[in-house]
Amino acid sequence: MQNERLTISGYVGSDTDKKSIEELAAKYSAIEIVKIFVAPWPTCEVLETLALPLSASDRPSIDLEGKKTFRAGENLTFSVRAPSQFSYMYIAYLQADGSTVNLVQPKGIIPDQTAPSTTLKFGDGRAGRQRFEVTAPFGDEIIVAIASRSPLFESRLPATQTDREYLTTIRRALVYKPTAVSKDRVVSAAVVSLTTQGR
Repeated sequence: MQNERLTISGYVGSDTDKKSIEELAAKYSAIEIVKIFVAPWPTCEVLETLALPLSASDRPSIDLEGKKTFRAGENLTFSVRAPSQFSYMYIAYLQADGSTVNLVQPKGIIPDQTAPSTTLKFGDGRAGRQRFEVTAPFGDEIIVAIASRSPLFESRLPATQTDREYLTTIRRALVYKPTAVSKDRVVSAAVVSLTTQGR
């Protein structure tokens, strides 16, 4: 129909895909690009699933010490700072091989909370912490930190899951309500992408 416009927004899997859409929009005035982000799966699903928690004002933060690319044999170190209130923390690492490692989740029969603004360190091999060394397979990887005012799960998550299992579990937990009149969960999150490469 005349005078109708098509707006495009969302995620694409590569820079090539993004360029193709931009070229198409340049040819047709009826196409308007609002926002297009390069975010291949599972990054796109992580961002969609955690869209509301990622917009929270008081949320965790992830610090890669300025690095976004790590090469084989290097130490992969990072830290996560909890939000400024007591929370139940869930920290996961989505690997290039399609698996997810659940690094942190509440412990105990009565789950323990993380104190406000606590900094959790990973990968440096100090103070009893495990050393994270970059090995194959290489590729795009993701760190996810979720902070919730109430426990997200009735039992602990497996130490390792597939990316699909992890994202399905998180999505179900975010929408779960004990009763129809229960309030939404109070959840915040941070997500950081990084790349591992061979030498």
